[in-house]
Amino acid sequence: MRYLLWHRKFFIKQIKTELNTIIIQIVARDVAVLELLKYIDPLMVVIVFQCWGSGIIEYDTKEYTPEYEAKLEAQRQKREAKRMAKLQAELPAKKAAWLEKNGFNSEGITYLFLGNTYEIKDQTKALGAKFDYLLGWHIDHEIEGYQFITVNANDITSESMLDGYTFEPEKIWKLDLNSLKKSAYNAQNNITASEYIGNIKDKIELEVIFQFRASWDSDFGTMNLYSFTDLNGNMIVWKTGNYIELENNDHVTIKGTIRDHSEYKGEKQTILTRCKIIK
Repeated sequence: MRYLLWHRKFFIKQIKTELNTIIIQIVARDVAVLELLKYIDPLMVVIVFQCWGSGIIEYDTKEYTPEYEAKLEAQRQKREAKRMAKLQAELPAKKAAWLEKNGFNSEGITYLFLGNTYEIKDQTKALGAKFDYLLGWHIDHEIEGYQFITVNANDITSESMLDGYTFEPEKIWKLDLNSLKKSAYNAQNNITASEYIGNIKDKIELEVIFQFRASWDSDFGTMNLYSFTDLNGNMIVWKTGNYIELENNDHVTIKGTIRDHSEYKGEKQTILTRCKIIK
């Protein structure tokens, strides 16, 4: 056999080669040496021996008298109590640091911006707001001129982790924040819930308010999604390869054919096709 590697705690032998697979034998006394495996080609098949080939593994064990064991247990409990007391003392500072890092005030409250925040993302960032995919844009205090809903840290974090000594809570979907924000925005702006318009294949013409445009590349070129609401707050969506210059809240007239009725995040929307915009 040819030695591939030698170390004071282990050695590796190449024992045979089958096709393109190298089979490796590791002879070791210490399990920790298996860390070496991460340096070995993953195509290798690895066989591990801790017994030096004897088939017998020896372990060192200690036996104590009941009195001495009780003494050791008391010492362990004392160390654990000391460790927990230290963690408990550090908890307020860790909690405060987590709240500040994640955009909450000292009471655990954050303010979520409402409406189309993509259009004002630069403004919100300049104001010191933070963004994540659970909360969207949010800030630790209310600002005049913007619409918000408030969320408590306890409402969007794992309670068991929130109460833990390490205080590393994980943000989880305990609330449907998108629906809450949409409902709050509609209520604050006197907007009724969206309903379907007409019937599929109907041709319609109506006044709408432009909300936003989203664009993406496809096999057929750049696609654009235009989102509108009519004067009753009903959502209308049109997907097309055409680019149309529109500003947020522009009032225009749209002519088209109803292709489908669908829901997006629990909100009804009417899908149009073959549309024409009349400004």
